[in-house]
Amino acid sequence: MNQQNITTLVHSLYQAVDNKDLDFLENNLTSQARFRLGNFPEVVGIKNILEGNKQFFTSIESMSHTIEDIILAPNDSSIIKVC
Repeated sequence: MNQQNITTLVHSLYQAVDNKDLDFLENNLTSQARFRLGNFPEVVGIKNILEGNKQFFTSIESMSHTIEDIILAPNDSSIIKVC
């Protein structure tokens, strides 16, 4: 996956989260996905991620993310930081 594809994926993912779109998450995350919300412990696996997001989404009215930078690991397509 090249940097442009990663950038597009990250923006789409955050837009889906802002829209509280569990269907997008279910259709675009892998079974090995890992997710961390703030300082909470990491959640592993799509089922756990969907359940955690479902609970979180019902606790808030709305949210909005602004992505200023996506930092990739050197010589790798792994995302190491989104800010």
